[in-house]
Formats: sequence, structure tokens, C-alpha cells
Amino acid sequence: MTRDLFSKLVSVGYGLHKDDRSNNQYQQEFQKLNNEIKYKKTSNYKTEISNPIAIKEKYYFKLIAKESCKIYNEIIEGFHPQAEHPELHFTYTIFHNRLEQYLTDINNYIQSRNLNNNDTKIINFLKVNAIILFLELQDNFIKYSSKDYISIEQVYEYYFNVQLPEINEITKVCSTEDKTKILLKKERKSAKPKLSFGYKNRETESLYIALKSLQFRIDLIDETHSTIKQFYELLTSKDFTKINYEIHIQCETTQFSYLVSKLKSFFTNLNPTTLERSKLFYTKTGTPLKASNLHKNKVYNPKEKEEIDKIIKQLQ
Repeated sequence: MTRDLFSKLVSVGYGLHKDDRSNNQYQQEFQKLNNEIKYKKTSNYKTEISNPIAIKEKYYFKLIAKESCKIYNEIIEGFHPQAEHPELHFTYTIFHNRLEQYLTDINNYIQSRNLNNNDTKIINFLKVNAIILFLELQDNFIKYSSKDYISIEQVYEYYFNVQLPEINEITKVCSTEDKTKILLKKERKSAKPKLSFGYKNRETESLYIALKSLQFRIDLIDETHSTIKQFYELLTSKDFTKINYEIHIQCETTQFSYLVSKLKSFFTNLNPTTLERSKLFYTKTGTPLKASNLHKNKVYNPKEKEEIDKIIKQLQ
């Protein structure tokens, strides 16, 4: 089977660890590479990783950049403007699965190999370009998919189990119009961080009833630490920093992750990241709940799915 560069560099048989060419050989190969990288459409993202000095890194960085541009153009051309929605939905799924496989394979390679400094930089550049392609697919064409949008922070957490690096590896390229919108949004935005999950409905009794039903059906939380009413009060609180009790998840993590995704539309600020930042949620084993726990355990058919869906429907 023919492998593209993103698959080949992290494969067992042809991975970067197998490449033992000399610097002179890399120099010769580098000089053969065509410098032209032409995008079919202006990219929304760019990498902030600085250009390398070592010849092996220079060679692979250019090779990866060219391959990334090629795949990006394939994505842009793959969504034909005359195509019907079912075909575009299928196209999105194909590209999504392909890019998701890149991310998974790269992470597995990083975890399983003791790479030297040069190879670490090369694989990290490969990772960053794979993330950019994933984000580009979402930004341009997620309207043709039923999948949830995943932020750049969530991509790092879910696929690589790390927080977004403090030093930017990826930045979004903004047009003048976009920059104006961002500045206006920042001016309107309060300087204070959000301290609530932002339940949208003024009437909260239905949420309490739903949580009680979930507690009965799936053992949602461990009530030796806090009651279901306290959980409800936390979710509807205007300031969760004033809450002095802990919520210990009792149901399966896959169930809780699914529940959060189903409840998200009823709140303005309920997501795995804010749950972690509240520092009030704990796993069955008593360890602080991390956003990555929920991302890794995201499934579309957890136990008691039909019952969970039926209960959440009461909120609509």
C-alpha cells in the first residue's frame, strides 16, 4: 500500500528512526526539492516553529511543508461546489478519518520512541502540520458534517494528552476584517473570567428533575461526597468559586463525557475545560477530573444511551 509522508515517517518499517543517511546525502536531497509551495486557497493557520539550521531538519521541514500543502489542496479541491450534501458529508468523513489517523499515529510514535533532539523537532513539525490540516478541514467544511467542532486546545488534549503549549506553535491568520471583529469583541468582553457554567434557562427545576433521574438510572455522582441537589446548585451557580464541596463522578467516564456533550447546548460555558478549571470535579478514584479524561472517553454510544437521551430531552 502506498504511504504518504505523514504515515510513512511514523511507520514501523519506514519511520524516521530508520533514516540513517549522512549530512552530505541530506544536502543533495535538499537541493533537489522544488521550492514552490502554492496553496489553492489562503490557509487559515500557520506554524510558528522557527526554521531549522541542521541539514536533516531543513530537508524534512521542507518535505513536510510541501506534503502538507499538497494534502491541503486535496481537501480544498475535494469539496466540489456542484456536489450534493450527502456526497460532501461522505467527503468530509473520509478526510476527517484520514487526518485523525495521522494524529493518532504521530502520538503513538512519539510515545513509543526515544527520539534524539533532531528527530524530536522533525516529528513535532509533522505533528503541528497534521493539527493545522485537521483545523483547516473543520474551519472550511464542518458544515457538511454531524461531528462536533474541536478547538485547538482540545486537539492537543484529546490526541496528544498535553495542554496547549505556552509558546505558540500554531497561530490563526486573520484578515483585516477578522482582526476588526476580534478587537470589537475584546472591547465588549468583560475582563473578569467566567465563574459560572451559564445555564441558559431561567426556569431551573427541569434541570434538577433531569439530574435526579440520571442519578437513579446511571449513578451519576457519589452522594457520600455531595448530593444531587448540590450538583444541581453548582451547575446553576452564578459563581462556582464559592462552592465548598466536591463532585465525585460515580458513573462510567464514557457516560459522563457523553452527558456533558448533550448538556452543552443548554449552557454557555459547560465543557470539559471549564469542568477541569472549576477544580470541583473528581474521578471515581478521587483524582481531579481533567479535560483530557473526558476527551479520551468520548464515545457516541455509551451504556444507557437511550435513557440518557430520553432524560435530556425533557430539558428541551
